[in-house]
Amino acid sequence: MTKELNFIHSVAGNPLAPEFKVVDGPYRLAAMVPNQYWEFVPNPHYDGHESLLQKVLFQYETSDQAEFAALKSGTVSVGYMPFSMWDSRRLLTNDALEPLFRFGFNYVQLNLSPKAEGGIGAVFQQLPVRQALQYGINESQINKTFYHGLGAIENSPIAPKPQTAFYDPSLSKLTYPFNLAKGKQVLLKNGWRLHNGVMTKDGHKLAFTLDYTTGSSTLQSIVQVLQQNWKREGIAVQLNALPSNTLFSIMSPQTAQKWQAAIWVGGWGYKPDFYPTGGGLFATGAGSNFGSYSSAEMNQLIKASYEPAPTTQAAYASLGRYLTYASKQLPATLWMPWTPVLFVHARNLHGTVQHANMIENIYEPNYWWISQ
Repeated sequence: MTKELNFIHSVAGNPLAPEFKVVDGPYRLAAMVPNQYWEFVPNPHYDGHESLLQKVLFQYETSDQAEFAALKSGTVSVGYMPFSMWDSRRLLTNDALEPLFRFGFNYVQLNLSPKAEGGIGAVFQQLPVRQALQYGINESQINKTFYHGLGAIENSPIAPKPQTAFYDPSLSKLTYPFNLAKGKQVLLKNGWRLHNGVMTKDGHKLAFTLDYTTGSSTLQSIVQVLQQNWKREGIAVQLNALPSNTLFSIMSPQTAQKWQAAIWVGGWGYKPDFYPTGGGLFATGAGSNFGSYSSAEMNQLIKASYEPAPTTQAAYASLGRYLTYASKQLPATLWMPWTPVLFVHARNLHGTVQHANMIENIYEPNYWWISQ
């Protein structure tokens, strides 16, 4: 066993090792330079759809601006454009832009753990508090202002886009639509009172820090809007920008004392388990239940959604009951607009969109072809 482990270690850091030339896909790795590029060439032994491209080069870019410049000049044929550069899209005269949705949802993650700093976990455990926070999120405004109306308004852990059979259209009407007055009323009705501009109850202030990932000017603007709206409800929020690796390293029940609430670019994607129920997210003690949410009823609904059903319709109904409960419960999550990636490709490069599997987030360059 030691010999085998040493061998694996010896080749693990060398993608060009001869052992990795044994592949069963349409391409094999031909060359690479760390942090610069990866070059793939067709695998002559592949018995599937033969590549029409002589090579596929995945190139690193140092910034969104650098990637945009490469797309504009034509040195890069496929890439992405951030929403912050939307107004510059007309400069991409030789490119086509397609909004493509991954299978997932976007959210603010709340920390319900009793170990959360300042006792905020016990505060977030109160459903009226989560309701007030959701009433303070203007999804339509965020979508229109920052995503140019291209996003999908969320109301559950399955967004309406991309279109799938799992989405429950009965949830298209928001459970907690934007309403600052109603959010404030919910808090007052449940014993919270304004004290020096901040809602307070039993010695606890409704005040917390929202960590967000650096690198996106769009996200930075969005969290400022959240902060302003929540302030109008009497909820005081401090914003704290962190590198994504730092945020993800602390955002767990094991380090609950290091964070209170968080949001990042990308939300949650359903993979590699594509069945979109909440076993990994909201079941008590689940691996991705970062907010320490726990509910016996949620556990039962999740369990039922996994069980075999006599018909497809019955299976969807079971999943729908879970989604409806999640929509109402806000299980350590606050719904945010789900947004597409702005996929850009050269106009003379064909097949990119038709052969983009956004459910599994897979692109198939062996189906792409170039016209003159």
